Amino acid sequence: MKKFLHLIFFVLLISSCASSSTQINNQTEEISKDLVCENGKTQSPNSPEKICLSQEELKQLEEKKRRELLSEQRRRARMGS
Repeated sequence: MKKFLHLIFFVLLISSCASSSTQINNQTEEISKDLVCENGKTQSPNSPEKICLSQEELKQLEEKKRRELLSEQRRRARMGS
């Protein structure tokens, strides 16, 4: 009877470990889907830096760049007039 209880205990232990590792793998896949990574410029050419942003951060950065470009275009148009 004791051996049977030990066997059940180890089976439950192993199955719980396997399911938790599957959950961790699924979570990391979901996180990596939300991130957009690109190689950035660094001081040293031998060690490229990888920059990862979430989708929301990337949209904010693109919007900021677009506003800066429009502002620069307006400024140049005023200077030329």
